[in-house]
Amino acid sequence: MMRLDELLTQTDKETTLLILICRIYLETSKHEKLSLFIKENSADLNFDRFYELSKTHRIRPLVYKVLSGADTVLFPCLITKLERDCRTITFRALNNLKEMFRVISILKGKGTTILPYRGPLFSRMYYGDWSMRESSDLDFLVDKKEIGQLEFLKGEGYKAKHVYNDYRDEDIHQNSQSIDLNNDVGSRRNIHLEFHYNIVAACYGVNSGYADAQQNMTEFEAGGKTIDVLSHESTAGIILAHHGLQDIWGSLKYYMDLAMMAKVPGQTDWNKVKEFTRKHGFNKLSAAAFHNMEVLTGVKDPFNDGPVESEFTRRLLDLCLSPEKYADKGFYKLNLRIEGRDTLVWRSKMMKGLLTLFMRPTTDDFEWKYFPPYMFWLYYVCKPPRLIYTYLLGPLIGKKAVFPFR
Repeated sequence: MMRLDELLTQTDKETTLLILICRIYLETSKHEKLSLFIKENSADLNFDRFYELSKTHRIRPLVYKVLSGADTVLFPCLITKLERDCRTITFRALNNLKEMFRVISILKGKGTTILPYRGPLFSRMYYGDWSMRESSDLDFLVDKKEIGQLEFLKGEGYKAKHVYNDYRDEDIHQNSQSIDLNNDVGSRRNIHLEFHYNIVAACYGVNSGYADAQQNMTEFEAGGKTIDVLSHESTAGIILAHHGLQDIWGSLKYYMDLAMMAKVPGQTDWNKVKEFTRKHGFNKLSAAAFHNMEVLTGVKDPFNDGPVESEFTRRLLDLCLSPEKYADKGFYKLNLRIEGRDTLVWRSKMMKGLLTLFMRPTTDDFEWKYFPPYMFWLYYVCKPPRLIYTYLLGPLIGKKAVFPFR
């Protein structure tokens, strides 16, 4: 675990305070250090920026939990804002939880099994609380062959975020990973469902979804109901793929997810998880993430047998310590994703996948603009210049670059 004085040489005081709070939540540091740190740095701490960073890293509930139980006196307005946010987060989590059980029941009645993961379920299983982990939607794994069954949800107030009914499966799903449904109240999004038939976008070359997860299911009892859920090993594999390949470990929330899974000895067979990451060629990226998890949180790394610190791990860590610095550096992050693959073969596969993504329409293109089937060829014309604008011209003129990797 990196000392606080070392952290201060690599990041600002507000981020260092956030990391200290994470350690206190994980019980790898004590409240006394929090009081001392604030006392020594109160003149320089920008609590408005600290609040915004807690939103950026999406860890407000645990920040509030630690600060509300601390002896030190902070600015009342900060605690008030965090308390208000946590009420909203808790309400959303409970609303999502109720809907999760309802959607599972509806589709089960039609003969379709879906597996929930992440969201409030992950929060309950690993944080011990339905709303301690910030999330905004519900994620399910679904067999790609069962996508047609999602039509039943349209009678329950849902509509597709992407228009896809007029197209063959191979047109719209071949380079995507999920079908998204929204249940809106007026102009406000109420519930957002993501049905994943692959755990990450196809361009990453990780061909794993419902079929693999189905072989590693277990049961979980919640709210007086028993549901099928992913095993700890499958959950860890998905978290490593999603937070790593797609999100490139850019948030404290992602490292906290790892830490909450790693802190319970014997709960997860990490050798099986390593088999999964090696099979799909992102073991290097996963090993770096666990190394950085221990550096940041103090939770013992259960994944690596020896030290793995390198220039790569330091660059990966800096993404989390300086999110504003890398907000618009999409190509830098893309290079880290490629560098984090295990071999030249895997890097080549990923580059091929990205070139395919560049050329072929995905569900994001249908969201951007719906063309009827007879105009489908226009996607091939529009996509390259649209992505060039998104990744190159947009950042140059101050527009935020967003990677549509669904």
